[in-house]
Amino acid sequence: MDLLYVHPVAAGQGVGSMLIDALEKLAGARGADKLTVDASDSARGFFEKHGYVAQQRNSVSVGDEWLANTTMSKQLAKPEAS
Repeated sequence: MDLLYVHPVAAGQGVGSMLIDALEKLAGARGADKLTVDASDSARGFFEKHGYVAQQRNSVSVGDEWLANTTMSKQLAKPEAS
């Protein structure tokens, strides 16, 4: 997963949760069994709330600065047979 953001005006209204739920369902329907994200420190709690588990801490160079994030993953439920 790369670059999941919600406009600040919509923060806290469930928009991010709806987006991640839809993404997980779509990924599972397309055969994915796991999703991985490099979550910023400010987003880590959001992903933990949605069942993502921290795997490792990372340092990323952006210009003259070093930023930290956490690689997190979630096993997806197998799609139900129709």
